[in-house]
Amino acid sequence: MEKKPVGTTSRIWISLFLFYTVIVLIVSSIVLYIMPHGRVAYWSGWRLLGLSKDQWEAVHVISGIGMIIFAVWHTILNWKPLKNYLVKRESLVSAVVVVICIAATIFGLPPFSTIINFEQRIKRSWERSLPSAPLPHAELMTLRDLCQKENIPLQTAVTLLHQSGISASPDETLQEIAKNNNLSPVRVYNLIKGVGRNFNQRSGMGFGRMTLKEVCLMNGLTIDRCLDKLQKEGIVASPDETLRAIAAKNGVLPRDIAAIISR
Repeated sequence: MEKKPVGTTSRIWISLFLFYTVIVLIVSSIVLYIMPHGRVAYWSGWRLLGLSKDQWEAVHVISGIGMIIFAVWHTILNWKPLKNYLVKRESLVSAVVVVICIAATIFGLPPFSTIINFEQRIKRSWERSLPSAPLPHAELMTLRDLCQKENIPLQTAVTLLHQSGISASPDETLQEIAKNNNLSPVRVYNLIKGVGRNFNQRSGMGFGRMTLKEVCLMNGLTIDRCLDKLQKEGIVASPDETLRAIAAKNGVLPRDIAAIISR
């Protein structure tokens, strides 16, 4: 049986570790390049391939640390040939090219500035398709503070969330509430944002996509009470139907449904 040279097995392992780590770094780098800004990602609960912004960043950081470890290991195993490379002309040229690239990036020179600007365009594009927070970093505000800022009765908001099967306390942040209930902060906010507002003034505008259950809870009414009101007006509905669907099958408008509920 042929005996492998000393260090061959180690070089095989390090080569494979480096190969797979580089693949992960490439993927995570692309994701970090295109992902939305934090204020949008955190508020909307943005995910890609099932991973959140924080999880992708964690993957990238850990992969980077792994890359450092494997690179040091690779350098130790190949120090003799590498030491010979360092005294050659190619070493100086390579170092100069790297320094120029870093300097051009720092000072915002093309083509590196073009790459960075394109990244920002991609990140900003998410803001047109994802919901934005009503206040800067609203997901980091406690439910108490958010209700105070938005003029929403705190106790009513807490009660509404509990009635919706969402565990929450006034001193929890929206991000914590969302995480504990497997929701996004915007979903939690959408449930409470109508509390305390004049429901009648809105005439049902913006409620078409909400279910009857959500609208009733936002108006501080039980589902049975809402169904009773609608039934008296000859409106057939179920709790999980949207106001738009209820209105369509009963030949009325969503604002008519909202007006009946708010009486």
